Amino acid sequence: MVWWMLGWWSLTSLMAQEVLPIRTVLNWVSEHHPVMRRASIVSDMAAARIRTARGAFDPVLASELDRKSFESKDYWTMLETKLKIPTWYGVHVFGGYEYYQGSFIDPSRTVPEQGLFSAGLGVSLAKGLWFDERRATLRQAQAFGEAAQAEQLDMVNGLFLKVTEDYWDWAYAFQEQEVFKRSVRLAQDQLQLMRISFQQGDRPAVDTLEALLLYQTRLAAFQNAQLKYNQSRLKLENHLWKEGRIPMEMDTTLIPEPVSIAANLSPIGPDSLLILSQQILQSNPGLNAQRFQIRALELDRKLKAAAMMPQLDVTYNFLYSENTPVWVTDNYKLGVTFKAPLLLRKERGSWQQAKLKVEDAQLKLSESQVKTRNLLEAHLAEYQTLVTQVALFSQMVENFTNLLAAEQLRFDNGESTVFLINARELSLIDASIRLADFQRRTLKTAQTIRFIAGTK
Repeated sequence: MVWWMLGWWSLTSLMAQEVLPIRTVLNWVSEHHPVMRRASIVSDMAAARIRTARGAFDPVLASELDRKSFESKDYWTMLETKLKIPTWYGVHVFGGYEYYQGSFIDPSRTVPEQGLFSAGLGVSLAKGLWFDERRATLRQAQAFGEAAQAEQLDMVNGLFLKVTEDYWDWAYAFQEQEVFKRSVRLAQDQLQLMRISFQQGDRPAVDTLEALLLYQTRLAAFQNAQLKYNQSRLKLENHLWKEGRIPMEMDTTLIPEPVSIAANLSPIGPDSLLILSQQILQSNPGLNAQRFQIRALELDRKLKAAAMMPQLDVTYNFLYSENTPVWVTDNYKLGVTFKAPLLLRKERGSWQQAKLKVEDAQLKLSESQVKTRNLLEAHLAEYQTLVTQVALFSQMVENFTNLLAAEQLRFDNGESTVFLINARELSLIDASIRLADFQRRTLKTAQTIRFIAGTK
């Protein structure tokens, strides 16, 4: 069984392996992942909300016909048609047509035989002049739309962060598997040499037993690394979808980019640190979403403050007559409406609640800014340390490799033992795996920094 597995490993190593770059994975995620569709739904819903709010400014055309005829007597025929066009600053333009005929028409509704055309303006001179519910609703919808875009970006960046982390976990597991695969091959070769030396009488039987135990230990470690690799690959597959929202299965011949590319990353200088610290206050989508929500709350507070003003609405209609020009002011209708609560307890209470909501949201934003800045600084400090550790362990791996080669030369000359070679190999394996781990953590931390800064 063992020899069959060794042959399978050799065959696998000869199979054509294709590197799957992380950029390709992120492109797949961007094109087909369900979260990307959910993010677009959030944006579409925000656009629909703005469209709904704009509907409050749509012109309205209304027409009503009322006619009564009984026992061949024409009681009345009443037709009223009105067109109302709201505008932004508390003013609405309207026009109309009135036609009243019949034996029982109210005298106040007397109009010319052909009907009466009118046009005029309505103005809110107090409450509603500077701000009203329609304007507040539209501006709030716009603020919520911007907040939705920030939340959409935060959702997408969070997905990319998770995919990136799982990708580098897969790359680390592959690197760990490769380290143990090489160690098994070395142990296998060493076992073969020990058996030949024992048969020739150059080595005692205990050396053969020790070589066998070393091989078995390495084989068990490799099998465990292989299990971790398969699990990490399946975990990454959770993010991969094909067109039509069909889950994608990765080809087993695909391998990740090496985590050693982390060696190309450089430390972040003081200037870059300052730029990143300032950048998060402007580009972090989570903070931006809170700012837009505060803007919506401030609009609500402004609306509640406007509600404490008295209501004073004035309407003026020009009435058209065939006998006199339309601009003559003798033909008109004028209306004035005034209303004001005396104690304003309801209005003052609503305004106080809205004010406290704004204050609470601003305090939460300040707290979030501090936490986000501290989180960024913590990850930057971790990143700096990891870059240093990658450089250090790269040198250690090189030194352990040279030390093992020297020990192997001494063993070939009969000046060393299997135990010493095993110890050198264990040191090299441990340093190689720790180096890969530091490289993985460096790449994941770099992506986390980009996420906090509000970039992919």
